[in-house]
Amino acid sequence: FEPRIIQFGEVTRGLRNRTRVTLRPVDPDFEILSMWSTGDAARWLSASLLQDALPGTQRIEITLEETTPWGAVYAQLHVKGRGRTEPGGPLVEHTAKAYVNASVFGTLRADDFLFRVGTLSPRSPFRKVMRLTRIDGQPFRVLSARIEGSTLPGMNVQAVPVLEPGTSAVDLVLSGNTGSHTGPALGRVVVQTDVLGEESLTFRISLAVPSRQG
Repeated sequence: FEPRIIQFGEVTRGLRNRTRVTLRPVDPDFEILSMWSTGDAARWLSASLLQDALPGTQRIEITLEETTPWGAVYAQLHVKGRGRTEPGGPLVEHTAKAYVNASVFGTLRADDFLFRVGTLSPRSPFRKVMRLTRIDGQPFRVLSARIEGSTLPGMNVQAVPVLEPGTSAVDLVLSGNTGSHTGPALGRVVVQTDVLGEESLTFRISLAVPSRQG
């Protein structure tokens, strides 16, 4: 694949988005047999073979459907084909893979889709703020904010309205203490809002506490 990582970048929720990639097999007569996707966003991803490729290449159009939900989405695109690895050699089947990602925003926009707390020492307090903004300036409410799937006890998240003139935003404040925990601290923040079509938003938590050596 060119490229091996397919980045849609920032896209708008409710719109269909397309991008194209090129496959350059060793065999100019390489035949694509099937294409499919896996991963969290697989249900919203599709691929089709184009007819405008240069000789010796294959062109694929990848579509991210308008039903793709708000947030960071990830998937893998698999392309199975048949060809020869060297001139005159036997026909063999091979599956190539590329990684697909996109950042889907709508009426609400966040600083990030990930609470990047970083690497901390044991027994360290932490606080990380994520701002959630309604881009049309209309008021909105965060109905609830909670932590799910946490492997670090005691993490807490609060939704704090931003009191700035001309701004419609809420700060999501993640806090806690690493305590005696070591290794990755997994979990996600799940936010419920009153914005139509964006009622449930999820943010992953990235935090690690290295084990002490010696």
